[in-house]
Amino acid sequence: KGESVQRAREMNDRLASRENWHILEPPKERQTETEKELIAKNEYSYMDDLRERINKSLQDVSVSSYETFKERLSDNGVILSERGKTFSYAFLDANNKQRRARETRLGSDFGRETILHELENRARQNEF
Repeated sequence: KGESVQRAREMNDRLASRENWHILEPPKERQTETEKELIAKNEYSYMDDLRERINKSLQDVSVSSYETFKERLSDNGVILSERGKTFSYAFLDANNKQRRARETRLGSDFGRETILHELENRARQNEF
């Protein structure tokens, strides 16, 4: 997960606490029961693999545009496509099986709006 997102959440929580506002729970990755069981057994989960590949692409601080993000994903074996107002990710899993997942199955941190907002923030930071 991007450091900028984490810093923004921490600043938001401090402000909310100071103003006696309700502090929102951090977004959670959306996991099915099957996926939770696989992870608990230390077995391969293609959804977890996909999340790790996306996070790896976002951890590169030089990624500050949609095009660069899409290229970095491709370097990590993930094809990004836009489906209307949402992202869809496709890749070959560890068993060489074609997998596809929409952002809603991965969790809010992997959504189009969240990622584009993070990239915009990075672009602004790079200007300074």
